[in-house]
Amino acid sequence: MCNLKQFGILANRTVRINRLSGCQFKSDKELKKERRGTYDSKIDTNSGIVGCKWFDNKFVHLFSNYIGPEPTDEVQRWSTTSKTRIPVQRPAVVTEYKS
Repeated sequence: MCNLKQFGILANRTVRINRLSGCQFKSDKELKKERRGTYDSKIDTNSGIVGCKWFDNKFVHLFSNYIGPEPTDEVQRWSTTSKTRIPVQRPAVVTEYKS
């Protein structure tokens, strides 16, 4: 991501958890306890790289060199427990990835 940013290439990608050496997000247990749609983000101030861990049905890890988690938007997700659609907050870094 740092090399891409140096060349002027904007990138926003999912990352496997084993590739995140040195980046400590909240634990899975903590995020599950809060609720669906919660996220934790870390910003490297030297390089301007943003890391985000978002809890939807599963955990999603994203890194971006041009956009952060704010502002969030609301999406409708299916809840298997209540058998209805529920509103879930989604960080901007996820929105840009899906576009």
